[in-house]
Amino acid sequence: MSTRFTSKLLITCLLFCNLEMSPRCFGESPEPESKQTTQDNQFKGSLFLIGGAADKTLADFVKIAGGDKANIAIITHASEDPDKSGDDIANLFNSLGVKDSTIILPGKAGLPKDANAVYMCGGDQNRLMRLMDHSLAKQLESFLSEGGLIGGSSAGAAAVATTMIAGGMADGVIRPNSLRLVQGLGLFKKVVVDTHVNTESRDARSMVAICILEDIVSMGLDEDTAIHVRADKVVVYGIGHARLFKPSTGHKGRMTVSKDGTRASVSNVAVTFLSAGDEFDTPR
Repeated sequence: MSTRFTSKLLITCLLFCNLEMSPRCFGESPEPESKQTTQDNQFKGSLFLIGGAADKTLADFVKIAGGDKANIAIITHASEDPDKSGDDIANLFNSLGVKDSTIILPGKAGLPKDANAVYMCGGDQNRLMRLMDHSLAKQLESFLSEGGLIGGSSAGAAAVATTMIAGGMADGVIRPNSLRLVQGLGLFKKVVVDTHVNTESRDARSMVAICILEDIVSMGLDEDTAIHVRADKVVVYGIGHARLFKPSTGHKGRMTVSKDGTRASVSNVAVTFLSAGDEFDTPR
């Protein structure tokens, strides 16, 4: 995979512990999600993924959706209070010039036929996946493949991946089996998405994810920072950084359990920090 951007900072991160070698990275990982073969990202539409605390990036999403001509379906499944979250987002869209929006509550009807964009609210990505009706998930897949725009913030962004970060590593320490990975919506192949990276210090989660999973990269998004993903390229929006994590030469992860506790290491991870306007090829 090649990258190209106007301004770029490439950092190769090396985290080492003097440990004996193990044949696997950090113990067991979810086999169905981590080992499955995925197809290339081939779709006519696009994804707009926000790292949480959407403000400027929400206006960017509306602009891409068509401004006052946008018709946005709002999926509220990730929220503890879906009615309020739906109303809040609909009001924000209205303040940005959107005249038509539809709130989709858990267990309710699917996508409106006249919608040209979908927005998935933040909250808990595990709740989103638990409440996501199979027929709605298939509609999202078809909507994207046929040219629609799907956006999401925080939980809504994390859930688009084939394998989703469900939680773990709250203290930022790398330990065996410390990162929870589950099946996501499968809209963004070859990529794991993490959010709130700057405020929650989540860089290590992406490093562990690309060690556990085969043939993927990880995108770590700061708050109010987004990536617009099309079939051929990804463009960065917002006020912070989008971090691209990918294995470098000699990349490996090892773990062991010693007398004084469990230790782990990751080595040779290439980390690229990108800001608004930077772009790179869509991972395939």
